[in-house]
Amino acid sequence: MSIALAGLAADRADSAGADRLHDALETEKTSSEAEQADAVHDLHAAVAGAASSRVLELVALVLIRLSKLHLAEYFASTAPRQVRAEVLRAHEGIAAAVESGDRELARHRMRRHLDALGALMH
Repeated sequence: MSIALAGLAADRADSAGADRLHDALETEKTSSEAEQADAVHDLHAAVAGAASSRVLELVALVLIRLSKLHLAEYFASTAPRQVRAEVLRAHEGIAAAVESGDRELARHRMRRHLDALGALMH
């Protein structure tokens, strides 16, 4: 779903959506280690909002909440700084693709990001 939302956000993002993306990235960059578990999910919520589909956004927010429950402990205690830096770089790339309106690049970067996270969790 996140991959489809990234493409849709690239098609539909307006200045308010771009602002949400920037705010999410800034929060992620400046969050403390204790805040990281929540902050890393903000970009995904911003992408869902930029897709301009309230129904899809609500579904995405439920999935994000479930993901937070699963990943909170990992990001709070286990994830090394290098992983956090890689997540931030991936988020910056996704946001840039959405902002530029490049649907395929946004989808590709989101897919690559989710695949990398999946590999970390195994």
